[in-house]
Amino acid sequence: MNYRCCSIIFRSLWIVGIAILNGLFGLIGNAGADQQLVKDKLVTVTKQTRETTAANDEQRTINWQTRFTFESQARPGPYTVDPHVWVYSKEFAERFGMPKEWIDPNLKGIEAAAWRKVKTGYVTCGWGGKKELCKEEDAAVLELYLDARKVKLPWASWTDEFGHMSMRLWVTSSRFLTSQRCERRRDPSPNPLFRRADRQEDCLYNTYRSPFADTQSGAEIHLYAKGIQHGGQGNSIGIEAYDKNVYPGLAWLQVGYSRSVGLHNAPEATLITLETRDAPLGNTLKIFHKLELPESFDARIKAVLDASRETEREFYKKSLD
Repeated sequence: MNYRCCSIIFRSLWIVGIAILNGLFGLIGNAGADQQLVKDKLVTVTKQTRETTAANDEQRTINWQTRFTFESQARPGPYTVDPHVWVYSKEFAERFGMPKEWIDPNLKGIEAAAWRKVKTGYVTCGWGGKKELCKEEDAAVLELYLDARKVKLPWASWTDEFGHMSMRLWVTSSRFLTSQRCERRRDPSPNPLFRRADRQEDCLYNTYRSPFADTQSGAEIHLYAKGIQHGGQGNSIGIEAYDKNVYPGLAWLQVGYSRSVGLHNAPEATLITLETRDAPLGNTLKIFHKLELPESFDARIKAVLDASRETEREFYKKSLD
C-alpha cells in the first residue's frame, strides 16, 4: 500500500516537473522570438531614419546660413563660428550663398572683403617693467577678393600661383632663431626704400618682396590705405599671402590691417590703392588699382575693436600701477 502510494506521488511530481520545464523553455523561446522582433524593428526604423536624413540632406540648401549658424543646423550639435566682418557685392553673395545683409553697393573695385581679429599665439611679458605681467598678442587681418577678369593685377615675374610672405599669424620656432651670420630665410626686397641696411639690427628682419611689380620699370608695387576724407599719403599695409586663382577667376590677398582712419575716429569709407612711390611716405608715381571699402564695413570693424578695448584698458592700467 505504501509503495503504491509513493509511486503515484513520485509519478505525479515527475509529470508536474516536466510540465514546469516545458513551460519555462516555452517562455524562453517566446522571449527570444520577441527580442528578435524588436531587433528587426529597430533595424527597420534605423534604416528608414537614415534614408530620410539622407533625402533631407540632399534637399537641404548648403550655404553660409546652414553651415555657420546654430538655428540652421540639420542636427543639433557643434558648428563653426565665422569670425569675419564681411562686405561684398550682390554677385559675390549669390555665388557663395552669403547673407544679403552684408551686401553693400558702395563697395568699389573689389568683389568682397573680410576682416577678423585673431590671437597670434605669441606672448609678450615685462609690461610696465614687471616680469610677470604678460599679454597674448593679437593681430588684425583683411582679406580681399578681386575679379581677375575685371582687374588686371600686376603680378611680379617671381611669384607662384600662391604664396605666403609672412609668418605673423603662425607660431613658428624659426621666429626665435637669431642668425649669427646675418642669414635670411628668403631674398629681401632689392628696393632700398623697404630695407634697413643702415641699421645694425637689420639681420633680425626678413623683408619679403611684394608679389606685384611694374612690368616696365621693375619697381615693386605696394598697398596703401587711408580714410576717404584724409588728405595725406595713407598707411602702407603689408601683403602677407596671395592666391591668384582661389576660385575660378577670383584672386585673393591677405593683408595686415586694423583701421586706416585711426582707432578713435568716426567710421568712414576707406580708400586702398596699389601703387608705386618714390618713398614710403613720398609722392605717388603710378596707381595700378583703386578699391573702396564702405563706411558700413568700417563701422562694424570699429564695433569689434571697441568691444575689446575695455579689457585692454584694464591690462594697461595694471602695467602702470
